[in-house]
Amino acid sequence: MEGAYLVTNLFRVPAEKEAALLRVLGEAAVVVNECGAAACEVFALADVPAKYGCRDLGEAFGAGADERVYLEIMRFRDRAHCDKVMARLDADPRISPLYERLTALIDIATVARGELERRI
Repeated sequence: MEGAYLVTNLFRVPAEKEAALLRVLGEAAVVVNECGAAACEVFALADVPAKYGCRDLGEAFGAGADERVYLEIMRFRDRAHCDKVMARLDADPRISPLYERLTALIDIATVARGELERRI
């Protein structure tokens, strides 16, 4: 099943660094996909009020008024596929400079990372 295992990164970026961040993430997505991921996508939190009695995600994540919240999703067939692709990614010489550029734009210690397995 395509996309049954996900690696997600939830992070916030100061508005003035948003364009530079998107350039880095776009370059990184190319590398991730070339290393074999099923997909690598980046989403910005839409500027809409929370609904159905739920809490706003940006607020829950501690984003300030001058920050945008982003979610990066890397899709894999399963955990074994993820492990294989991530090993290739870690060994790819293009990824380290992109990581350095990324950490110059955001505080990596505030990134929430998770791996998720499809249940339904």
